Amino acid sequence: MHPELCGDSKPEGEHQARYRRLFARRLLRWFRAHGRRYPWRETREPYRIFVAEFMLQRTGAQQVLPVYMQFVKRFPTLHDAAEADGKTLRGILWPLGRVERYKILRRALLYLAGELKGKLPSSLKKLLKIPGVGPYTGRAVLVFAHHRRLGLFDPNIYRVIGRVFGFVSTKQRPHTDSSMWRTVDDLMPKGRSREMNLALLDLASTICRTRRPIHEKCPMQDICAFYGRARSEATHVH
Repeated sequence: MHPELCGDSKPEGEHQARYRRLFARRLLRWFRAHGRRYPWRETREPYRIFVAEFMLQRTGAQQVLPVYMQFVKRFPTLHDAAEADGKTLRGILWPLGRVERYKILRRALLYLAGELKGKLPSSLKKLLKIPGVGPYTGRAVLVFAHHRRLGLFDPNIYRVIGRVFGFVSTKQRPHTDSSMWRTVDDLMPKGRSREMNLALLDLASTICRTRRPIHEKCPMQDICAFYGRARSEATHVH
């Protein structure tokens, strides 16, 4: 365990809070040096963030990049996109796979242009009424466009926090576990939720991979429960 946390006689709640703060400091420092750059990360415009997050659903960023660039160049505003017919949208989104997704995007764009007068809502309840928007996408819009202090939760982020903190969801589908969403919310430093969420995603993608995580480059190595168990098992084997 990290020296800052050893020999701590403070109450468990405060100990855990210090652990979370240490995790956040380490992760944000790592992100400043190693964070990935994508065009949707350079904007605060809700429409562009929505388009990116919609495309990123179950799809890798590198696969999304050329499609996103083509989309926003052809449809610079939400109203431009809402006027596109299904055939055009299908042609643009085709490289992303999941070919039926263009129908959901078209319904979402028409709903936004019509019911919502071309504006992305700033409340999660209203965002969840948009076709194709679930808790992750809705929260992502609030974090990246409206600076809300919220955590994102998907299998990749679950892998990181599960490994580092030893968290295990009691639900077969962890994204339905409200306690997991509260956990990621609690990890967000005040005023830094954008960077923190991006850092979690980048660490999951580049270091804390599903297979063959790169332990030697991980900023959490000495405080990670998963790595600690792996070392212990390796020691016992030898």
